[in-house]
Amino acid sequence: MKSSRVIVTSNLANLMGISAATVCVVAGVALAQDGGAPATGAAPGAAATASTTATPATTADGWCVLTGDNVYVRVAPDTQLGYPFAKLGKGCVVKVVERENGWARVIAEGPSFSGGTAYILADSRTTLSEDGKSLTLDKNAPVLAPDLLRSNDPASAWKVIATMNKGTTVPVVDVQRVGTKQYVRVALPKTAEGWVSETFLAAASAGDLDAAINRATLAANRGDATTAGTATTDTGTGSAATTTSTDGATTTSTDGATATTTTGEESVASESASEEVDTRFQAHAPSAEQLARERNLQTFKDLESIWVSVRKESIENEELAALGARYSLLAVELANQPSLLLQVKARAEQLKIQLEVQESIQTLAALRAQREREKDEIRAVAQAIEARSDFNVVGNLNASIVYEGTKLPLLYRVQDPTTGATVAYVQPQEGISADLLATMLGTLVGIKGEVAFDPSLGVNLVRPRAIESLTATTTVDTSPAPAAGDEPSSE
Repeated sequence: MKSSRVIVTSNLANLMGISAATVCVVAGVALAQDGGAPATGAAPGAAATASTTATPATTADGWCVLTGDNVYVRVAPDTQLGYPFAKLGKGCVVKVVERENGWARVIAEGPSFSGGTAYILADSRTTLSEDGKSLTLDKNAPVLAPDLLRSNDPASAWKVIATMNKGTTVPVVDVQRVGTKQYVRVALPKTAEGWVSETFLAAASAGDLDAAINRATLAANRGDATTAGTATTDTGTGSAATTTSTDGATTTSTDGATATTTTGEESVASESASEEVDTRFQAHAPSAEQLARERNLQTFKDLESIWVSVRKESIENEELAALGARYSLLAVELANQPSLLLQVKARAEQLKIQLEVQESIQTLAALRAQREREKDEIRAVAQAIEARSDFNVVGNLNASIVYEGTKLPLLYRVQDPTTGATVAYVQPQEGISADLLATMLGTLVGIKGEVAFDPSLGVNLVRPRAIESLTATTTVDTSPAPAAGDEPSSE
């Protein structure tokens, strides 16, 4: 029994970022016993020493204790836009990393968040095991917060609260399909962030930490590591969740006080603060306008991320026109968001200026190419165009950074081999799949198909009926060599 206490104490010390020695002092006599509470004959001086020693470390690390029942952890510091993804009970300990206008940003460390879950989309960035029991991330992937107000419906889980890194493999709680999308429910990562009202927070004392240690010890002794927290997050259907200790009963802390754990119904009748009975925190499902505002903000963040990737390319090769079109389309949706609209218009104007510079550079490149038509590549291109005039589009096929198939449709980019300018974008079709197009990347291709400007994408789009690689057929020059003195003039 004692060895299990020492192990749990050490693990909790690592979790909370304080030394094992400090936790042992905080726990006091409790670590020397098999029970959860200290001996009644414990020296008063020992308790005083524990309290004096632990408080500075607790304050420095930002650990706080919840003073109210049924306190929501929200995705944003707002009762309207910040929908809740977890519900914690009185006595739960949370780690605060930031305070803002009466709200505290917390991270999902510590036993309070054990049992909490979140969603990851099963898409091109992830691989679900054949037995459906584990998920591996092939790329960095966002973690989406469930919405307790909408019965944890995966379709309403849109707010990113953490990112899981490439190469991570996590156990799967369950998989839910909504339309064509698969949502994988996983354990809430420790890096997840949420917001709690400061109304229900107080600095954690030595007794609070000691109570957390006792509950973790009880859970470890039963072999129930998943319920080692002081409370569990509400991952059910969104109904009023109970807040209980790990053994389903009240828990006694080291100073002899009782840590009250009540159900949602009991908390309403109690005199303690509760978010569910405080009119300032009445839960309301976000309106369609509020959801649209948040989606627009997320779209802007996504475009800014793409912008960073585009800027890594040389200016001649940057997809400025396509990205500028996306910002222009977003600006149309921002009539009621003037501050965000200002940022979007500023970025669109910047892209417009850079596009003008790009076009100037491409024009100069085209002029230089006209003076160097004796080069093999230019002759091959000219022969391909002349010999295959029935193609609607001819150029080098490359991948697109903007339309890479995750947040935006999967398209392939056709570039003028002389200047690098984008001629059109190719959309995979039946019979001409993305796998086939991928095998032709970096080659000169000829495409037959309808070419038209797509206003929803803001680019010239070709839907291919047929596509052929021209590289192999144009590498050999069969034209007669020019006679002496017949070389083309350099002027």
